[in-house]
Amino acid sequence: MNNVYAYITVEHYPSDVLEPPHGYQAYIKPGDHKFEEDRLCWSRAGNPAHVDIYAGEKQSLDVVEIDPSGNWIQIPSESGWGIGGGTSRIFLKMKKYNASIKIVSKDTKAKEFELEIDPFNKTTPLSLRSKKAARSSK
Repeated sequence: MNNVYAYITVEHYPSDVLEPPHGYQAYIKPGDHKFEEDRLCWSRAGNPAHVDIYAGEKQSLDVVEIDPSGNWIQIPSESGWGIGGGTSRIFLKMKKYNASIKIVSKDTKAKEFELEIDPFNKTTPLSLRSKKAARSSK
C-alpha cells in the first residue's frame, strides 16, 4: 500500500476537551473544532503522516497515551507528543470513549476500525471492537 494515512475520530462532548497540561502543547483546545477524522502519525522517526506498507510488513501507529497520574488522555499529531518540542492533537478527560480509525491509501479502498479507549482498563486501554458491538452502543 502506498501513501497510507490514518485518521481518528473520538466520540466526545466539547466539555471533554482539556487545556494542555503545563509544559505541553496541543492543536485542539477547548472551544475549537470537533475532534473528527484528524490525522494520526506513524511510529517512525519524524512521526510521518503517511508511510508505505509492503506485503508482510508491519507498521506501528501512535494512537493514545494515558497519563499515569490519571489526569488526561493524549492523542498525538504528526509533530508527535505534546512535550519536548512536539504538539499533540488533543487532550481529553479521563473517561471511556468510542472511537474509529480510518486507514486510507493511494491504491486501496479505505478501511475503518471501531475502537474503545478505556483509561481505567489497565490491561487493554485501547481495544478493537466488533462491528456488532460498535453498532449496538450508538
